Amino acid sequence: MYGDPDRLPNRAPATMPDPGGATTAQEFVCRLRAFKAWSGNPSLRELERRTGLPRSTLSGDMSPQRSRLPPLARVLALATAFGAPTEELTRWRAAWQRIQVRQQSVEPPAPTPLAASPLDVAATTGDSSQIKSPVTKGDTLVVTLILAGAGTGPITVRDTAGNRYRAIRAETNDGTRLTVFTLFDAMPPDSPDRITSSWPSP
Repeated sequence: MYGDPDRLPNRAPATMPDPGGATTAQEFVCRLRAFKAWSGNPSLRELERRTGLPRSTLSGDMSPQRSRLPPLARVLALATAFGAPTEELTRWRAAWQRIQVRQQSVEPPAPTPLAASPLDVAATTGDSSQIKSPVTKGDTLVVTLILAGAGTGPITVRDTAGNRYRAIRAETNDGTRLTVFTLFDAMPPDSPDRITSSWPSP
């Protein structure tokens, strides 16, 4: 059985927490926990269902004792699970990147981790996404598709390694479809810089 140390007993903030004021990893995680409370304080079991991530991983990412940033892909998956609109995901990404750069500038190089670091995939409005860095076994990928004029029906994401991408967010606004896919524990594609997406015609 998993404990749930992240069930917050204190009162939830009245407004959606803004990560922009965080200057350290600890402050960033504090705001992530506040976002969880603001969203109704879902249990780890419910977050596991929404994100596809293990409860133990989610608990560690939001632990008040955490001294380093959680991987960006998991932060975006959590923010999505908490109901962040598109502009809020952009704010969480920007805050994470700013703190990460600051950490790297003051900390000595870390030893090679046992698990590969997560990668982020450039957003695209075409049929092919370019990955910003090579994929190695075990990586986490996030694919954001913004499609203007796409028809209704399923959107698929594929690569030459046969990885299975899971849609964790889908919304339509004024004819524009936004879909966010995640892939955990990736196998390296044969063409490492491309992921192919397809969607129905209008």
